[in-house]
Amino acid sequence: GSVAEQFLVMASRHSAPLLWPGLLPQQLVAVVKVGPQFQLVDVEAVSALSLASEVSLDHKDETGSLEETAAAAELRRGLARCAAGATDLNAVRVRLRRFLAVWLRSRHTQPLLRTRGAPAVGSRPGPRLFVDEVGSNAAEVSWVPLGSVAEEAAFYEVEVRCGRDGGGVGGRSEDVKLQSLGCFRAEGGSAARRHVLRRLQPSRWHHVRARAVGPGRSWVSAWSSEELLRTLSREAARARGRPMTADSFLVPSERKVFSTVCGGRPDSEVDGEESAGLQLPTAENIVQLRAQLIEEELHNAFGPVDPQIATKELLDARLCRGGKAGFLRCGARHSARPASGLEQRMQRMRLVLAAEALYDPAYVEGNPWFMGPFYYEEVGRSTLEAAGRGGA
Repeated sequence: GSVAEQFLVMASRHSAPLLWPGLLPQQLVAVVKVGPQFQLVDVEAVSALSLASEVSLDHKDETGSLEETAAAAELRRGLARCAAGATDLNAVRVRLRRFLAVWLRSRHTQPLLRTRGAPAVGSRPGPRLFVDEVGSNAAEVSWVPLGSVAEEAAFYEVEVRCGRDGGGVGGRSEDVKLQSLGCFRAEGGSAARRHVLRRLQPSRWHHVRARAVGPGRSWVSAWSSEELLRTLSREAARARGRPMTADSFLVPSERKVFSTVCGGRPDSEVDGEESAGLQLPTAENIVQLRAQLIEEELHNAFGPVDPQIATKELLDARLCRGGKAGFLRCGARHSARPASGLEQRMQRMRLVLAAEALYDPAYVEGNPWFMGPFYYEEVGRSTLEAAGRGGA
C-alpha cells in the first residue's frame, strides 16, 4: 500500500508510551503517551526507580520501523525547559500539565513519530499558485495541485514573508532577506483551493508560497513557485472599492457594537429602504432600524467618534476580565477618576451602552466564556470549551 496507509496501520499497532529519561530533574522520567496518529495525548513524570522493574529506559519501538520527528525533538526541549529548577515531583507535574495544555492548543495534530524511510519533505510536487485579489491589508491566493497530490493531501499550508527591513522594493527571495509573517492552514482540508491572507501591511511587497501536507504530516510536498505581490495603499484601496476595515480583527459581537457606534451603512442602502414605500419591514430591516436609532441617540449624547479609537477600545476591552466596571475605570485602581481621562471614559461608556442595547445587559458584566465586555460569541465559547477539554 501507500506510505500513508502503512503509517496508519503502524499507528494503530503502536500503543506503548515513549520513555524519555534525562530531561526532568530529580531523576524523573518523562512518560509520553501518543494517540492513533502519533500525536501527543498526555505526558507524565514518573520516578526512574519505579520504572526500572517494569521496562527498560532504552525503550524503543519493537519493530524498529518508527523514528522521531522534528516535533518530538521540539517537545523534548520544551519539557526540559519547563521543568528546569523544579524541586520535587509535584512541582514537576504541575509544570508539565501547564505545558501540555499549551501544546494541545497549538500543536495537537503534529505527530511525534513517523515511519522510518518515509518520503522526505519535498518528494511530491508543490501546487501551482496564483494571486487573485490584492487590497491594502488582505490578499486572496488560489492554487492547483499537481499529479496525484490532490487525492493524497490532507490539507494545504500557505506561507507569507516580507523583507526584514520593511522596504518596498520587490525581488526574488534569494535576493532579499525575508522574515516569515506566518504559515497558515487553509480551511477546507483536502478540498481547499484558495486562502485569504489577512492583516497585511499597506504598500509592501509580500512573498507567498503554498504546499500540500499528507495525513498526520506523514509527508510534505515541495513549496510552490513563489509569487510576489504588493499590497495597495489605503487611498488606492478606497478608490478601487476595497477599503481597509477592522472586520478581520473583531468577532461578530464586537463588529456589531462597532457598526452601531460608528455607523457604516452605505447611503445606497438607506435610499433603498426609503424607496421601499409602504412595504412591511422584514426582521432584518427592524434590526437595522433599531441599530440606526441607537447610533443616532449615542451620537446626540456623546458626539462623533473616531473609528480607529473605537477599534482600539474594543480590542483593549478583551483584557478587562472585570466586566464593564473595570473597562470604564480605564486602568485606575481606585475610585478616583482624573479629569484627564474624561474623554476616554466617555468613549468607553458609548460602547458599553451600545452593547447593553444590542445584547443581554448581563453579558457586559460577564459570561461563562468571558473575554471582555463585548466578546460573547457561540464560536468563541465552543472554541474555549474545546481547548479546556483538550488541556484537562
